Amino acid sequence: MGSLAQDLALTGEGIAPYVEPESGWTIVSPQPDVLVAVPTAETAVFPSGRENSGDASGSKVRFEVVPRDGTSEVTVDGLYITLSNILVSDKTGIARIGIEEWATTGDTIPGTPNAATLDVAKYPFRSGANPSPGVGRALVALKEQGGPPATLINAGAPVRLEWHHAPGDSHELYMNGLRIDDPSIAGGSLYQVGRDTVLRDTALALKTVTPTPVGGFVTRWDHLTVCVADQTLASLTTTGNATVEGAFGVTGHTTVSALATTGNTTVGGTLGVTGQTTVSALAATENATVAGTLGVTGHTTVNTLAATGNATVGGTLRVTGQTTVAGLNVTGALSGVTVKVTPDAE
Repeated sequence: MGSLAQDLALTGEGIAPYVEPESGWTIVSPQPDVLVAVPTAETAVFPSGRENSGDASGSKVRFEVVPRDGTSEVTVDGLYITLSNILVSDKTGIARIGIEEWATTGDTIPGTPNAATLDVAKYPFRSGANPSPGVGRALVALKEQGGPPATLINAGAPVRLEWHHAPGDSHELYMNGLRIDDPSIAGGSLYQVGRDTVLRDTALALKTVTPTPVGGFVTRWDHLTVCVADQTLASLTTTGNATVEGAFGVTGHTTVSALATTGNTTVGGTLGVTGQTTVSALAATENATVAGTLGVTGHTTVNTLAATGNATVGGTLRVTGQTTVAGLNVTGALSGVTVKVTPDAE
């Protein structure tokens, strides 16, 4: 009790205690700051007493609960004491509720109680706030208005963000670490993320700043993540093996230090290989440039082959279109084609 930040309530007046199971226990409050436990047989008063060192502002309220008939078994359901109608102080801080328990499994109650402390965080009270201050503003992501939560969406699908707004709140919304620049967010309660925006797993955060009655501010954060089923990534780096069960399509520039494919690999752009590459089947619809050694262990069909250096074929080279070779070195059979050699102009 008191006016300091560590005090739970300004006064004990109006605090209503309730004990369960009420069949064996009773507790009454004849006046503020005092609780009296009443046995069944006769009235017995157990005043709480103000435990302070001469400072009336630092008082404590102690609630004592005793069984009606002197003894009562605490079952597996336990003993519940509920305190309601507490006028919580308006100073932010941690209040500590002390609990002392005299209990034994034998016949004699020990003189020294078991002691415990409950730490209760206090935030400034604001009338009408829902959810209660201190627990954020309940940020949610929905697939549509009133519709299912957007916990898993397709890439590019729209997402509706909603949160609770109380008068005086100021909000900031962040997506993947960047603040969304929209003036309606600060004093609003929703934001519609358009199509083709959420293309990969996206982290969202809502910052809420709430004024306090004494001129200060309390800051709260809500966090959630929207997962995307078919993600679109700007870049991908793998430190281990990369396994592709289906088709692997590259529309931009890709640099690979080592590529091992057991199935078809289709490259729509440029594939640059700086290390050794083993390919069982290669289909190139555009130019394929190999700076190192290209080893083919299976069948290879080439529509157009342009070699600016020596091209060495250890097996059979089948060319269905025109082929221009600056230098040709064949160690095996060369058949089925007409070879025309044009000497240099020199």
